[in-house]
Amino acid sequence: MCLVGQYAEILKLSEAMLAHAKQHDWPQVIAIRTQRDSLFGAYFSAMKENINQQNQAEISRKISQIINIDKEVMALSINAKNRMAEEITGMQKNKKLIRAYSQG
Repeated sequence: MCLVGQYAEILKLSEAMLAHAKQHDWPQVIAIRTQRDSLFGAYFSAMKENINQQNQAEISRKISQIINIDKEVMALSINAKNRMAEEITGMQKNKKLIRAYSQG
């Protein structure tokens, strides 16, 4: 696959990760990330050989685009983790209240 095709596939997978993250479908995000990460190695190895003054800005733009998508996915995952932690804390408090009520 050519570099343009590899980048297009990496971008498509990154966007799919973001779409699934917005739906809180974390198992799918992880599966897609695994698939995407396997493409990164080949892409950046080939890219390293093709970097020059003329395409440096374009390569930088592409990398920034992927990083920005990853930041969005990360922010969504942090929010989901925090919500889950709050739910667990609430359940633990309820459990203590029920236990106290049962003993009293």
